[in-house]
Amino acid sequence: MPIKVYMLLGTGLILLFLLIKIYPFLHLSFIKIFNGRYCEKYIRYYTKYIGESPYRSCIKGEFFLALFGFYKPNENVEIFITKSSITFGSFDYGINSTHLLKLRDKPVCVNADKLNSFNLLILGFRDKLFDFDIKAIQYFADNCFFMGEYLVDITDEIKIDEISNILQKKYFEKIQTTSHKFLIEGANKVMVYFEFNGFKLSIKYLNKGDLTIYEKLDIYWNSKMRANIYQSQTFEKGVIDTIW
Repeated sequence: MPIKVYMLLGTGLILLFLLIKIYPFLHLSFIKIFNGRYCEKYIRYYTKYIGESPYRSCIKGEFFLALFGFYKPNENVEIFITKSSITFGSFDYGINSTHLLKLRDKPVCVNADKLNSFNLLILGFRDKLFDFDIKAIQYFADNCFFMGEYLVDITDEIKIDEISNILQKKYFEKIQTTSHKFLIEGANKVMVYFEFNGFKLSIKYLNKGDLTIYEKLDIYWNSKMRANIYQSQTFEKGVIDTIW
């Protein structure tokens, strides 16, 4: 075989090897250009190629756990109604993530997932609430902002009471409760869930006024609950079959 052919084959193999090596970076670059660096597709392929997510996670566990306080509140959780509209900082519900990222600093954590009824994006930022250093988390369904959450790393119950009192005074003439777990429903169909779990304080703001998004949340929630019930029944049946 002529030397030129060997040279061409050798060059071709080198180019193929280089292409295989750089393909993941080319693929990720194209995804960033056309879909953005915070999309589910970019995070999924980055994790596949590199072996870990490019960002810290904003939440632990599955997303539906973040909805529990609104969909399955404890019987002892008090619910209060205010005539005021409730907002999450200065951000309008429905704002898209691209616009929001122009107004915010770089996110400190990101989650993205393709759920059965919508694409979920979660962005977390450093912020302040009533002079407390916090993490502000914003949730997007199909790129529309629908829920915000303030996370405060404190266990001092005096400070937690202080935050609770400030929040309540914002919407009521007097303090409604001394509980560390309660719900407030606003005139604009936004609900606030205040919860201290012994380790962190979480204050979530869910917009129930956008029926399109809320229907998607309902579909997702009901599907997760059906799946959990089925898994529980399957496990119980397996135990009974094993015993008997």
